[in-house]
Amino acid sequence: MKSIITLSLLLFTMVIYAQPLPPGGGTTPVPIDAGIIALLAAGGVYGVRQLKNKI
Repeated sequence: MKSIITLSLLLFTMVIYAQPLPPGGGTTPVPIDAGIIALLAAGGVYGVRQLKNKI
């Protein structure tokens, strides 16, 4: 039952848009700022640390 609810929520979020598309039908680019880069770096460090602890 829980997986059916999760699947339906995921499918509905792909269909529903909060705002209409901009004129011309193109997508707007998403900027990659320091916050996302810091999260990626932290994830990489965490992954390397887990691999070293596993060995």
